[in-house]
Amino acid sequence: MGGGGGAGDQNNNEGTAGANGGGIVIIMADVLEGNNRFIIADADSVKTTAHSDGAGAGGAGGSVLLYVNNITNSLRVTARGGKGGNLDNSGLNNYCFGPGGGGGGGVLWVKSASLLPAIQANLDGGINGMNVWTLSSICPYGATNNAEPGDTGGVVTGLIVPIDSLPFVPLTVSICCDTTVCEGAWVSLSVNAAASEPPVYVWSSGDSAASIVKQVTQSTTYQVSVSDGRFCEKILSATVTVANNPPDVIICCDTTICPGDTVQMTVINNTGNPLNYQWSNGATTPSFAEQIFFTQGYSVTVTDNSGCEAVKYANAVVTPVNVHITATPDTTVLMGQPVSLSAVGDSIWQYTWSPATGLNATDTQYVIATPSVMTKYCVTATNDIGCSASDCYEVKIVTPEIKIPDAFTPNGDGINDLFTVFPLNYAKVYSMKIYNRWGELIFETRTGEAWNGTYKGAPQPNGNYICIVDYGSPYAPDETIRITKDLQLIR
Repeated sequence: MGGGGGAGDQNNNEGTAGANGGGIVIIMADVLEGNNRFIIADADSVKTTAHSDGAGAGGAGGSVLLYVNNITNSLRVTARGGKGGNLDNSGLNNYCFGPGGGGGGGVLWVKSASLLPAIQANLDGGINGMNVWTLSSICPYGATNNAEPGDTGGVVTGLIVPIDSLPFVPLTVSICCDTTVCEGAWVSLSVNAAASEPPVYVWSSGDSAASIVKQVTQSTTYQVSVSDGRFCEKILSATVTVANNPPDVIICCDTTICPGDTVQMTVINNTGNPLNYQWSNGATTPSFAEQIFFTQGYSVTVTDNSGCEAVKYANAVVTPVNVHITATPDTTVLMGQPVSLSAVGDSIWQYTWSPATGLNATDTQYVIATPSVMTKYCVTATNDIGCSASDCYEVKIVTPEIKIPDAFTPNGDGINDLFTVFPLNYAKVYSMKIYNRWGELIFETRTGEAWNGTYKGAPQPNGNYICIVDYGSPYAPDETIRITKDLQLIR
C-alpha cells in the first residue's frame, strides 16, 4: 500500500534514488462531509536529473481506506504515482543509461459495495523519465530506454475493518530498581507495565514473570523485554551492583555475673551510618539489658542499607554459688559437746560464719562449735566475682538435769529407806551434801552414794534437812550447776 520507487543504477557517477511512496490514509466515520475537499496520498516524483547513470523511479501512490457509510457533497481522492527521474547522458556516446519509470497509482478501498457517487478518484500512475541531453545519437533527447509510466491504481470495495473490543492502552513500562547489595544477597526486581493486552515478559535471565528474585554473587545487569499483543515492545534494564562491605561493628562484651544479675550487651557502630539490629533474644536496638539466672549466649545480626550483614557473638556466664552445712554429730548434743560444722562448697570460695559465739573460727570452710545453749549458725560463701549464698544449721543442746526427792522414810521397811539424787539428760553428779537444821554437814558424797538417814552411825531424827547438789555435763566439767533443796526425813 504505497511503496517507494526503485533506485537508479549506481556506476560511481550521479545516479538518483527512487522517490518516496504516498502515505496511508484511514478514515472511519458514519457520515463524511466532503465539501469539495481533497484526501491526498500522492507519491513523490524524482526531481533530480541523473548524470551518466541510472535515474530513480517515481514513488507508488498511497492507499486511502474509507470506512464510511455515506459521503455528502463532493470528495476528491488522489493517490497518484510519482514521475520517474530524467537522465542527462552527456559525455557518453557509446551507450545510453536508463531514465526512471513512473510510480504506480495507489488504491482506494471503500466500505460500500461500489464507489459512492460523491467520490472523485485520481489513481493515475506517474509518467516515466527521459533523456534530456540533446547531442547524442546513441541516446537521443526523449529516449526512455524502455522506462515506462506507472500503472493506474484501482478501487476496492467491501472494506471490512476489524473492530477491537478492547480499548487501546499504549504500552507503558517501568522497572525497579538499580541497587547495591552484598555478595550472596537476594534481590527482587519488578516491572510495572500497562497495555491493551496482557504484557509478555522476557528477562535476560530466562524468566518470564513481571517480578523476579535472584541471589547475586557479582554485579549484574538484568534486561527485560516487554511486549503486548499489538507488536509493541519496550526494553528496559536494571543493574545490581555487588559491594562486599560488612558493617564495621563490635559487640561488647563477654562477661561473668551472678544469678539474677542484669547483663547488658551493646553494639559499637563504627560506620557512622544507621544500621538495623536483630538480637537472638528478639531485641532490635543497639543495646539491651535483661536479668538472667543461667549462662546465656547472645548473637546479633547487623545489617546496613545495602543489605550487607555482620554477625557478632558474646557470652554471659552465670556463676552460681550453692552452699549447705553438714554437722557431725548431726543429732542433739550435750552441753559442751563439740560439733563439727562443714560448709559444702568450692574450696576456693571465701566463708564467713556467724555468730562467733562458741566457734573456734569464723573464716574457714570447716569450724568446731561448742555452744552452751541452742544456737543457729549461718555461713555465707562468696566466689571470686562476689556472688554469694548462705545456709544455716541449728545446734540443739541437751541441758543436764537432776531430780531430788522431797522426803524419805529410813525406817527399815525396805521402802524409800535411802535418799539419793536421780540424774537426767546425761547429767553427772559431782557432789551431794546434807545439812541439819543447825547447819552441820552430816553427809557428803562425790561418788553417788545414797544417804541412809544416819550421822556417825546414829539415826537422825525426823525433821527438815538441807540438800545441796552440784552437777553438770560430762563435756563441760568447769560449768557446774548447784541446786539447794529442803528435805523431809520421816520415821
